[in-house]
Amino acid sequence: ALLASLASLIQAFAAKGEEFNHVLKMGRTQLQDAVPMTLGQEFRAFATTLTEDLNRLRSLAPELLTEVNLGGTAIGTGINADPGYQKLAVDRLALISGQPL
Repeated sequence: ALLASLASLIQAFAAKGEEFNHVLKMGRTQLQDAVPMTLGQEFRAFATTLTEDLNRLRSLAPELLTEVNLGGTAIGTGINADPGYQKLAVDRLALISGQPL
């Protein structure tokens, strides 16, 4: 759902880039007015940045789902948790999320 939503947002920004290609505005850099640009250029810049992020997410998705940081134990060592805690929690999270963890 995240990747599809992000792709939809990219398409919307790209469309706005075309729609507002003729609207001039002041570009800004370092919190100051800089040089003129179009509002369309700004929307296309958003689309480009989000496209790069989408590509990163797609390439990293398998790695992002291989480790679950459970927390919930004193100093993160698991010393005060039942030995079966991690397996039980990961199995339950997999069931809830529908993802293989």
